[in-house]
Amino acid sequence: MLPTEAMIGWSHGALLCPPSFAVGVCSPFPVLVVAQVVHTHRHMGAGSAVEFLRGVVHAEFAFLTWFGVLAVLLPALGVGAAFGAAACCAAVVQGTVYAIRRTRSASLVRGQVRQASSGRTA
Repeated sequence: MLPTEAMIGWSHGALLCPPSFAVGVCSPFPVLVVAQVVHTHRHMGAGSAVEFLRGVVHAEFAFLTWFGVLAVLLPALGVGAAFGAAACCAAVVQGTVYAIRRTRSASLVRGQVRQASSGRTA
């Protein structure tokens, strides 16, 4: 989980807080994800479990952005403004990740269509 590790390193350097703070914030999520993906796999199959994990990985960027912005702004701005700013930043990050995903999947589909029309197989 590279985004989690990057966030831990960033928060330690930028906020001068002990790494245990960032680890404490992020540590329960891998356990929760494992429990949820096992349940999804058992009840909906492997394809659904893969899609679930793909969604978790792509959503983690916005999730960690929210925590990072909140940690930086909460002491300075107070609760309302910090939560609002964190939500806005997380929405921008999630929108960016979504746009990148759509661009990549569209280019992959175009590449597959080109290969199929030229008679080549993957």
